Amino acid sequence: MPVNIEKIKQTAESLKGELLSWRRHIHMYPELSGKENKTASFIVEKLRSFGIEEIYENFAGTPSVVAYIRTPKGKDKKAIGLRADIDALPIEEKNEVSYRSRVKGVMHACGHDAHTAMLLGAAKILSLYRNQLNRDVKLIFQSCEEYPPCSGGKKLVEAGVCDDLEAIFAQHVYPELPSGTIGSRKGAMMAAADFFKIELIGKSAHASKPHMGIDPILMAAQVINSIHHIVSRKISPFEPAVITVGKIKGGYAPNQIPDEVFIEGTVRTFNEELRRNIVEWLEKAVWGTTLAYGGAYKFDYIEGYPPVINNPQMVEFGKKITLKLLGEKSYVQLKEPSMGGEDFAYYLKKTKGAYFRLGTRNEEKGIIHPLHSAYFDIDEDILPIGSAFLASLALCFPD
Repeated sequence: MPVNIEKIKQTAESLKGELLSWRRHIHMYPELSGKENKTASFIVEKLRSFGIEEIYENFAGTPSVVAYIRTPKGKDKKAIGLRADIDALPIEEKNEVSYRSRVKGVMHACGHDAHTAMLLGAAKILSLYRNQLNRDVKLIFQSCEEYPPCSGGKKLVEAGVCDDLEAIFAQHVYPELPSGTIGSRKGAMMAAADFFKIELIGKSAHASKPHMGIDPILMAAQVINSIHHIVSRKISPFEPAVITVGKIKGGYAPNQIPDEVFIEGTVRTFNEELRRNIVEWLEKAVWGTTLAYGGAYKFDYIEGYPPVINNPQMVEFGKKITLKLLGEKSYVQLKEPSMGGEDFAYYLKKTKGAYFRLGTRNEEKGIIHPLHSAYFDIDEDILPIGSAFLASLALCFPD
């Protein structure tokens, strides 16, 4: 019996009150990466209330929750994975709303509260339509997406979370798309996100006697200048790449040359060979400058998430679901990939799948602020749409 998409949409709309309640509760009590224990307990409580019994808590030694919705039809088939991230950011919320964060200095400024609520909504829908599933569904509520050193995605994949999956899907609220639209693209979706730390070591001296010291601030100026020539002079203009210095720290007083300066930044790429080359070019820029000025350095390169590469067939499948669910103009073909990073990349290296953007921009409601802003919020009307979309991906996946 074919799945009735319109009925799925109506069921999702009937859950809107619960979706708002769940999202606002999670928003009011955000938890940082790797510490989402209360959020995980909330998720487990809701899953059990839906009649979902097979639940694995603290998956891969993280606060992640993994659960199955089983169907007799899926006995000999691999499951469909649906993933949501559950962590918040170290940002003090500035929104004056009733559901404002109650935790000082912590906020769901990236929409993971909505992701969690929408996957809970999809779980409830799928538990109601369990008999129409042709495969088991694996629900993945993942800890620690926002903090690369503890990447929940990497840990879960290494622990085998993808081993029994036929495909996997995820969505992210996106304030650059109109509310209620869904967008994606085939192939490269998001960039590899790496980070670097540089310590420039000089020799302190009084500002009136610069010849008696080795100035690490001057070295820093030259290093930063050299770093910003890498993209413009060493990389093809047809190859996407970003190098940004986001932090510099040094000095004690206006009349003192310090001993050291610290620089931190990020590198975003899609090409693995280029990703390796940039490490070498960065260090050479530091080495050459410190050699010329008589200083020394320490260089640390932290490899972050790989690029998110969507499977073309899974993007096309998601597009068809979007059009059936939301109508003719609901799908947005994203022309360019994002230079942001996402640890959903680890899942897509292991199994086919796709990552989608769920539009939430609504200027009439003042929903205009970017991700990671202290003023970020969502148009809550999209919550049933996100739940219906995820549920439909699982219910309509080809047998």
